[in-house]
Amino acid sequence: MEAIEAVLEVLEKLELQTIEDEFIPNLIKGLSLEKNHDEIIVRMSNLIGKIVYKLSAFDLHVKYQQQLLTFYKAMVNHHDEQCVQNGIYNLPCFHALYRDKVR
Repeated sequence: MEAIEAVLEVLEKLELQTIEDEFIPNLIKGLSLEKNHDEIIVRMSNLIGKIVYKLSAFDLHVKYQQQLLTFYKAMVNHHDEQCVQNGIYNLPCFHALYRDKVR
């Protein structure tokens, strides 16, 4: 999680290939509800809006739409109240970025 948070701070300065080769695989692991402890899921739910927004500069939010929206949907239905609150807080971001792209 610390690596994801650190890279997120400089994401816009990285090459697209570096983002796809190094950041995205770790991000996808962090989005896995089955393989992560609730603490990781809560931390990801806190960052997901910022992640999606920064990925949108590279149109990667569209390329990884399925994984990002699957996590978001699980987040708003999660048993942890903080995840649900983070989902509500991030709804405008997700709506703005995906309203025309939802399949």
